[in-house]
Amino acid sequence: MIKHRYLKHYFQLLEASRPEKLSHGIEDHFLVLFGLKQFIANGLLKLNDYEDLIHSSNGYDL
Repeated sequence: MIKHRYLKHYFQLLEASRPEKLSHGIEDHFLVLFGLKQFIANGLLKLNDYEDLIHSSNGYDL
């Protein structure tokens, strides 16, 4: 589905930065989401691919 080599790293960061896992998790979580938004804005990730990931069974279907 997604071929860009940096996206897997972003989703690993997203998983690690869930609010329940870090004391400052909510800020880290939004920083990672901002990074994903930049991938979308730069055409490296299509919005529908991102939505598919968010709605997949585990949320990180790489």
